Amino acid sequence: MSTVASNRLYLYKNNERGHMIRDALKKKCAEKLREKRMSQFASRRNMECIVRETVSAEVKSDFGDLDENVLLELYESITNSLIQEQYEDICRTEEERLAADVDEFMNPSVYCPACLLSQLSVDERSAKCQGCSFLHHFDNKSTPPTQSELKRLLSEGFMTHEATACSGQPQPMEIGGKLALHCEGCGYNVVII
Repeated sequence: MSTVASNRLYLYKNNERGHMIRDALKKKCAEKLREKRMSQFASRRNMECIVRETVSAEVKSDFGDLDENVLLELYESITNSLIQEQYEDICRTEEERLAADVDEFMNPSVYCPACLLSQLSVDERSAKCQGCSFLHHFDNKSTPPTQSELKRLLSEGFMTHEATACSGQPQPMEIGGKLALHCEGCGYNVVII
């Protein structure tokens, strides 16, 4: 990460403006979600009007001799069928979202300690960045960390450095086969794994 980006990150995290920006973004996101929900509600109403008009037009042209009660039952049956389809779509979408949330919880994304932008691909032998040249091979003598353990260890290392109030950004380095974070600015050094 460049020093300009590092300084911006430091300024964002350590002043009131960062909290104001986050709160404003949170408020805008909540408003957008509310608008989307209202739009879906309106589309449900619109669907009901379309079904009513279509059934009415078709019935008048094809089934002019049917009783009004039969027509109402037909309308109700079509409406219930469409509501059931929408409900199933919503349930399927919700299940997919929950499955994605569980997957993210069980296998949290680990971001590269070198570029801080791309995710790491972690397996039993190594951790490799998908966006830069960072690659760390785990020591064969010990059990490799899981993805969530690696995320926790890297987060602790970066947070400990942030507590020193240094404006520099620690960089990953290999020391005797171990992954460490080192900051040139303050001399911070910690072995991660």
